[in-house]
Amino acid sequence: MALTQFKIFISAHTKEVEVIFVNISVGDYQGIRLLDFGCGPSIHEVISAGAWYKEIHMADYLDRCREQVQNWIDKSPKAFKWTPFFQQYAQLEG
Repeated sequence: MALTQFKIFISAHTKEVEVIFVNISVGDYQGIRLLDFGCGPSIHEVISAGAWYKEIHMADYLDRCREQVQNWIDKSPKAFKWTPFFQQYAQLEG
């Protein structure tokens, strides 16, 4: 993904990130396990949940989606760079 496309992607998802953050950060949603079925190839929906859940389980039907998440877990050079999303959540958390 080219840098320009990446910036557009981040910009397009800013409001979504804020909504997810607000819904999770108020503490209404917390517990031991968070299950994300149909997670797709991304982790941005569960980044802020790490502070509220001891375990996060993600599942997807498609191999290629699971492989993308596994690449990130394995710190593969092929993994999508989620740093801007983590930075955005860190900024929202103060």
